Amino acid sequence: MRGRLLAPAVSGLLALALASCGGQDTAAPAEPATGVCADVGGCRVVADEDLDGDGVRDQVGFVVASKRRVVVHVKTASGDELRRSLPVLWFPRGEFYGAAPIDGRPGAELVVGTNMGAHTLWFTTLSVQNGRLVRLDPPGAEGEWMIDGAFSFHAGVTRRVEDGRAVVVLHEAGRDGAQATFTGRDRTYVWRDGGWQHRSTTRPRYAGEGEAAQVGGWHVRGLPRFPAF
Repeated sequence: MRGRLLAPAVSGLLALALASCGGQDTAAPAEPATGVCADVGGCRVVADEDLDGDGVRDQVGFVVASKRRVVVHVKTASGDELRRSLPVLWFPRGEFYGAAPIDGRPGAELVVGTNMGAHTLWFTTLSVQNGRLVRLDPPGAEGEWMIDGAFSFHAGVTRRVEDGRAVVVLHEAGRDGAQATFTGRDRTYVWRDGGWQHRSTTRPRYAGEGEAAQVGGWHVRGLPRFPAF
């Protein structure tokens, strides 16, 4: 008897609930997406940093368009939308590596892994300049920045600030034939008058691979030293 009495009671409560709602769906409509990845298929937000030097964070989106191409999207705090397509050959897709200050202009740069050999890694670095995403070449060369870590060769990038100026050192260390020792080459550049100026080149010696390996990879605050494969 008790079970038969509960059923109509529950039905009555359900009818009252539906009547109070007027049979309509009262959920609020979804707000349109406004972020960097709004309406961009396959996009993921990868960074939130000040890129244009205005002191306000900007959004960065990253799209793996194919095995051989990636697209970097930026939406600045002022509403500008920028994009840059990059060709890649990177196990097998490009990798967004990070955002960090590299040159001497205000704001961070974007670092993307774009090429890879047996053990050498190359990165394209992008900078927001005059409303565009432009490539920031390494000092003394055009194109990609290189790091390495192998039995016979190590390469890396160090960035620091001296007297208010950005300083970048490009390190290399190669094994001396079949010996345990390594001979290095450190090229130091200072950011001055809107570009890199060569300051010095030295050739340090390393007693063994453990010592030489210390120069390999990125030594830039905000970037991992090597990718985590």
